[in-house]
Amino acid sequence: MQRPGGGGEVAGLGAARQFAAGMSAAYAGQSDHTGQFVASLRHQGVDGAVVHAAEAAQQASDAAATAWARADQALTGHEQVREAYAANPGAGSKGFITDDQAPAEAPSAAAGGGAAPGQPAAVSAGDDGTDAVNVETPVSDLEQQRAEAGCYWPGPDGAESGPYVDWSPRNDDGTRHVELSSGENAAVGIDMTPGDLLELHAALASTLARADTGAGDDESAEGADVFYPSTDHRARVEWTEQLPDGRRRVEAGRGDETVVLELDREQLQQWHDALGQRIAADRAAAADPDDPRERAGQEVLFAASSRLPDKPADEQYDTTSKLVLDDDPGWGERTTEAVERALRFYRCSTFRWVNRYLRGADDAETSRLMREAPGAEPTYEDVNMHVALIDTAMEASPLHVPVQVWRGWNDTPKALGPLWRDGADMTGVEWTEPRYQSTSADPNVALMFADDVIMRLHVPPGVGAIQLSSWVTTRHHTREAELLLDRELRMRVVADQVQEIPSRSAGGQPYTTRVLDVEVLPPLPEEDEGQPSPPAAAGAAT
Repeated sequence: MQRPGGGGEVAGLGAARQFAAGMSAAYAGQSDHTGQFVASLRHQGVDGAVVHAAEAAQQASDAAATAWARADQALTGHEQVREAYAANPGAGSKGFITDDQAPAEAPSAAAGGGAAPGQPAAVSAGDDGTDAVNVETPVSDLEQQRAEAGCYWPGPDGAESGPYVDWSPRNDDGTRHVELSSGENAAVGIDMTPGDLLELHAALASTLARADTGAGDDESAEGADVFYPSTDHRARVEWTEQLPDGRRRVEAGRGDETVVLELDREQLQQWHDALGQRIAADRAAAADPDDPRERAGQEVLFAASSRLPDKPADEQYDTTSKLVLDDDPGWGERTTEAVERALRFYRCSTFRWVNRYLRGADDAETSRLMREAPGAEPTYEDVNMHVALIDTAMEASPLHVPVQVWRGWNDTPKALGPLWRDGADMTGVEWTEPRYQSTSADPNVALMFADDVIMRLHVPPGVGAIQLSSWVTTRHHTREAELLLDRELRMRVVADQVQEIPSRSAGGQPYTTRVLDVEVLPPLPEEDEGQPSPPAAAGAAT
């Protein structure tokens, strides 16, 4: 790279290498996601133009990933020259190589509108109950990423006129103002948290998956979806079953304000992809760009006595990860394989159905929804069997030291139901949590899924806990530093206060948020159980 008028100076090698490596990883992730899509279609017996186009897109992504990897190698060579010069300062002009300037500008795949038609955003199954979106562009300037706005026009050939969906720069409280307009001087604006955006993205993905398989289109109740943001209970975004011409009627409302758009399958996909790219930038901005080994909180993950390694990069779905236990539980080979499989299923797909069942849903209904990965064929396995296997893993995975972890709720009043004290101190409130609880050693992950309340859980030794993902970094931002806690734990709020939480996604500025300090206690013996549980309609959490 040359700075204008700089006499051939090589600027920002470290940042440029990070950019090239990130772009290579992003295209590799996009290829991985497209491969999952192709495999799902072929598994369902689908062939033809859609499959061939997806395969061509995957090949193009592979080529782009290789090209960016070569750029990374070239920049590595330049950096080695700089290091060699540093070791031999008399070898030439010291002004030739510098590493204290910003990298040359490069187009950002995460900025502005959506992906090109027919090019799905890189999405893989996340641990938080939604799609997890791979980084489209590495973030070297977090404040710039935070400030970015964007807009998607579903009109012909992306014409910047007519109906639109846009989103504002990120506000200081982490929300974005999302506006939908029919293009006829009518618009509805809704403030959405990062967790809201993730849920909306997941709901759109579910609709698109049903459209691809034909499920739900014959029954309007199953073909329709509605999303309620946590920030405003008067607001909603809903889209109907397919209309006779194949389009869907998208309606956004807030109080008495309502706008209607009609989108076809491709436009709905483009909206999904544009939203995914925005989420990617937000999540990347909240990630550690460096090796996290020295990060505060990393020791929490080392405290886990069992861990399921991250999904291998060359696998579409995790089918091989082996549970690592500090202590031999004495299981036979068949038990070990069954436990590992149940944990892989849970991390990838079944967490939603398992926890819905644990909140009181019908086991026959939830068993019908069990599947290895999003979009895969249902396996129709007994949800009770999966719970029993995860319980077995928890029994073999007690914490040996106390840990402090974080949990975010997207809609805390809804999650706690009658236990919630609106505007009042929550200290002293107790309940029993029937579900397995996803927590993070990194408060920034919890902030992504919270509205204005997060919980800091103080977990004692003896509680079952399994590490399900390693530390989140810019190149691996779908990881969540997750520690999965056992079910039926007793929870007691011991402090309720407003605090500043260090944040990486706001240019280093801390977030001010309400923090509930919660003491976690092991389950009561069965004959002594009696603590209230949150209602079945608990909000999404991580």
